[in-house]
Amino acid sequence: MKSRWMGIIAVLCIWMVFAQPVKAESYEYDSIGNVYTIKATGGNITNAVNAALDAMNTTSANRGTLVIQPGDYSVNLIMLDKSYVTIKAKGATLKFMGSSMNGQYLVKCTNQSTTGVVIDGGTWDGNKKASYIFNFSSNSSPAKNLTVQNCTMKNAKDSNIRVDGGKEVVLDNITSTGSKYGIDIKRSSGVTVKNSSVYSCEAGIDMRSMVGTENIIEDCNVYKCSKVGMQIKDAPTVVTAKGGSCSDNYAGISLTTGAKMNLKGIAVCNNKSNGISPVGSKKKRTVLNISDSSFNNNGRHGVAAALYVDLTANNSEMNGNASNGVMMRDYCTSKGLTNLVTNSNKANGILINDGSTCKMISGCTALKNKANGFMLQDVSVKLERVNASDNKNCGVYVSAKAKKTITVKNSTMKKNVNNGMYVCEKAGYIVSGTRIQNNKKSGIDSNGGFIILNGTGNNISGNKKYGVCMRGLKGQKGDMRITRGTISGNKNAGVYFYGDVTGFCNHAVIKGNLTGITVAEGAHVSKINSNTIQDHTQFGIAVYKSAGGKTTVMGQCTGNKLSNPKAANEIKFWPGTRVPSKLKITEPLTIDKNVISGKKKVTGKVPSGYKVTVTANGRKINAKQASSNGVYSVTVPALKSGKNVEVMITDSYKNKIFTVKKL
Repeated sequence: MKSRWMGIIAVLCIWMVFAQPVKAESYEYDSIGNVYTIKATGGNITNAVNAALDAMNTTSANRGTLVIQPGDYSVNLIMLDKSYVTIKAKGATLKFMGSSMNGQYLVKCTNQSTTGVVIDGGTWDGNKKASYIFNFSSNSSPAKNLTVQNCTMKNAKDSNIRVDGGKEVVLDNITSTGSKYGIDIKRSSGVTVKNSSVYSCEAGIDMRSMVGTENIIEDCNVYKCSKVGMQIKDAPTVVTAKGGSCSDNYAGISLTTGAKMNLKGIAVCNNKSNGISPVGSKKKRTVLNISDSSFNNNGRHGVAAALYVDLTANNSEMNGNASNGVMMRDYCTSKGLTNLVTNSNKANGILINDGSTCKMISGCTALKNKANGFMLQDVSVKLERVNASDNKNCGVYVSAKAKKTITVKNSTMKKNVNNGMYVCEKAGYIVSGTRIQNNKKSGIDSNGGFIILNGTGNNISGNKKYGVCMRGLKGQKGDMRITRGTISGNKNAGVYFYGDVTGFCNHAVIKGNLTGITVAEGAHVSKINSNTIQDHTQFGIAVYKSAGGKTTVMGQCTGNKLSNPKAANEIKFWPGTRVPSKLKITEPLTIDKNVISGKKKVTGKVPSGYKVTVTANGRKINAKQASSNGVYSVTVPALKSGKNVEVMITDSYKNKIFTVKKL
C-alpha cells in the first residue's frame, strides 16, 4: 500500500512540473500552447527575448509563441532563427538602442532557413540607428511562409523590412515610414503586401528580381515618398497591384528592366514627376497592363512608357497631368488602349512616337488638352469610337516620315481650337462614320500625306475654315480620295485640293460652304463625279490657275447635281487650267419672282444653249430650249401653293444644275 501511494505522489509531482508555468528570470513558459511571455513591461528586453527564442522547441504541429506585453522597450538585436514561431507584440513599442554602425538589425533572421514565422503587432522603431528593422535576407537560408501583420515599422536607416529569397510571404496591415525603403523585397516569390500604408520613405515598396509565382500589392496606400512610391525592377519580376493608391510621391511607380506589372483599380495621382514610368531594354522588354485605374494630376506624364515597353490599358483615366496623359515613345508597343479618359492634360491626351506601335485606340476620350487629343507620329493605328474635342490644337495630329495609316471609325472631333484632324508628311487617314464638326479652323487639314473618306457616315460640318483640305507644299505630296459622306456648313471650301496633290471626290453631299469643291495651285484631281453640291455662296466647283506654273487639272466632272443660286458660278474654271473639253463655265439658274401660285408659266434665265426641264406640282415637263440669251418660258398647269417648282439643265457630262422655288 505504501508503494502505491508513493507512485501516486510521483505522478502528481511530474504533472505539477509540466502543467504549471515555469518561472525563469526573464520570461514565463506555459506548456499549454507552447507560449513564452516576457515578464518585463519596460526596459531593455533583448536578452529576455533571445533567451525565450533559444528555449523554444517548435514543430509545424507545435508552434511556439513569444508574447511581448504592452509597454515601451529598448532592444539591441533579436535573433530569430527558428521555424514555426509567432511573436505577438500588440501594444508594445520596441526601440533599437544598439550601435549606429551599418549592418545593425532590430530583428535578424539570416543564419538559417525558417518556415512559418509570424510577427503580429507592435511598433518597431529603428531609431535612425538600425540599418534594418526586420531582415529576412539570405539566398542560402530563405524565409518560407513568413507573415508580418498589424505592425508599425519606422526609422530604419536602410529598410524597415527586407526579405531576400523569401517564399510565400504575407505583409498584412502594416505601417512603414521614415526609412530609405519602406518595404524591400528581392529574389522572392509568392509575396503579398496588403491593407498597408507606406509613407515618408525614399522608396515606398521596392520589389526586384522576383521569381516564381505572382506577387501582389493589394489595397495599399503609398504616399509622400521622396524618390518613388513603388519601384519594380528586373526580369522576371511579376507584380500585380490592385486597389489602394500611390500618390503624392516624387514619382509614383517606377517599372524597369524587363519586369511585368499589372495594375487594377489603383490610383496613381498627384505625384511630382510621372504617375508610372515603365522602361525596358531591347533584350528585356518591360510589360505593363493597366485596368480600372487612375493617373491624374501628376507633375509630368500620367503613364510614361519610354523605352521597349509592352503596354495595354483599359477602363482607366489619365487627366490633368502636366504633360501627356499617356506617352509611348522609343520602341514601345501596345495591342490596345481601350476606354481611357485622357482629359485636360497640359500637352496631349495620348502621344505615340519615336518608333512605337499601337494596334488599336478604342472608346477613348481626349478632351480639353492643351495640345492635341491624340498625337501620333510614325505609327499606324486604328482609332475607333474615340472623342477628341475641345483641345487647344487638334483633335488628332498625325505625321510620319514613312507611309503610316491611321484608320478612324465612328469617332468625334469637335470644337478644337485648330483642326479636328491634321496630317502631314507621308502619314494618312482612312475615315468612316466620323463627325468632325465646329472646329475653329478646318475639319481635316494637311500638308502632304493622304486622306481617304469612305461611306455615308462621315459628317464634316460647321468648321471655321475648310471642311477637308489636302495641301501639297514645300516638297510634300498629297492624295485625297472622298467617297460619299456629308461636308456642310464650313466657312471656306467644303473640299479643297491645293498644290502637289492628287485624288478624287465622288458621291459626296457637299452643302452650304463658301465653295463646294476647290481645285487649285497645280492640283491634279482625276474625278469629281456624282456629288450633290448645293447652297454655296461663291462657287459650286472652282478650278483655279496655278501661280507656280504647274497646270491645275480636273480630269472628269460627271453626274454631279449642283444647285447654288446665290453663288457667282455653279462651275467655274480659269484659263490655264485643264478640264474636260466640253465643260462650260456655268452660272446659277433663276426663276422669276412673278412665278407664283395660280400662274401657268414658269419663266427665268439659264446659261445659253441649254434645254430646260421644269417640274411643277410634282409633274415633270419635257425639256424646252432656252433662247440664245438663256431666257426660258415653260407652260405648266396652274401652280399650287405650298408646292415646289424646280428648273434644271443637264450639261454634256450629265451634270444636273437646278434651282428650286417653293410657292
